Amino acid sequence: MPFAGCRLNQQQFCDEMFRGYQHLVNFDFKHARKETRKYACTFDTEVTTQKDGLLRPKDYPEEYGFNAIKLDDKVDLNARSFSLQINGNQLRYGFVGITTEDEEIYGDINATSFTVPNDKTLIHLYLIVMGAPVLHDQIPLPSEENPEPRTDLKEFPYSFMASF
Repeated sequence: MPFAGCRLNQQQFCDEMFRGYQHLVNFDFKHARKETRKYACTFDTEVTTQKDGLLRPKDYPEEYGFNAIKLDDKVDLNARSFSLQINGNQLRYGFVGITTEDEEIYGDINATSFTVPNDKTLIHLYLIVMGAPVLHDQIPLPSEENPEPRTDLKEFPYSFMASF
């Protein structure tokens, strides 16, 4: 069902939100490029290693929330291709590479592989993971009648391993 006043269905909305998060990693906003450089590549979701060797974030994303996991110390940034094993449901995920020329390379949505063009060298590699509910849940804002914010937001657990 489309959102009120919007022609996107739920899947399209989640895809658009995810693409926005990919651009947020390097603050890739052409109209404010110069002003955003000091904020570029400052995201880094903390991860822990599970007993099975897979990684998981310290905090899972909630509905439409995201994790931006900097993979710089987990992979060889000189590699030409990377792969992803990810376990979880109702997620959008993908890679974002940042080159030595401060250019962005965006992976496809829910792709488990990422290739760096031969003429590019990465300085950072991110995995972006977003909680992408199949159905939209209206979350009421606090009001005079209900001053407490809602605390039962759905989390979207996942674990992963990135390799080259």
